[in-house]
Amino acid sequence: MARDTAAAAGKNSTTAQGLAGTFGDRATGTYNILTPTLNRMATNPQGFSPQTMANMTTAAKQSIGGATAATVGQGNLQAARTNNAGAFAPVATQAAHDATAALSDASLGVQNRNAMLQEQQRGEGISGLEGLYGENVGAGESALGLSNQSLQTQNQARQNGWLQNTMGILNTISNGARAASGA
Repeated sequence: MARDTAAAAGKNSTTAQGLAGTFGDRATGTYNILTPTLNRMATNPQGFSPQTMANMTTAAKQSIGGATAATVGQGNLQAARTNNAGAFAPVATQAAHDATAALSDASLGVQNRNAMLQEQQRGEGISGLEGLYGENVGAGESALGLSNQSLQTQNQARQNGWLQNTMGILNTISNGARAASGA
């Protein structure tokens, strides 16, 4: 029975070591793919693409341009209705000023959203690298721990064979004989 246990424990240890190797190989493959990407995210996040930023800025300009045109159009209409073209000039000037300020705010908003996205990507890159490291190291250590447990079981099983039992009995008799002769 002890030999069967020792043999099974040896097989378990070999299996666990094979698993550790498999996890190591998988970790290497995963690292080869993900690590460069996560490193780029952590050290040089891309944020929005230049095309996306241009689209966002264009959308803001179109909205502001539309609002400014509506204000100017409404002012011209009011000037025509009232026959007072001079009253419209300050309104048009204020509309242009407001549109310029809104455009500046919109452009700054695009830049701020890009900076926030870059920081988010940086954090995700670092978290991803930490997760990969911990997962793969943990899996490898777990597999090696299983190997160690199997080897301990194998060693204990080898200590319980018929020879070890006979040696234990002989040691007990020998110790008893020494104790009897010394008394």
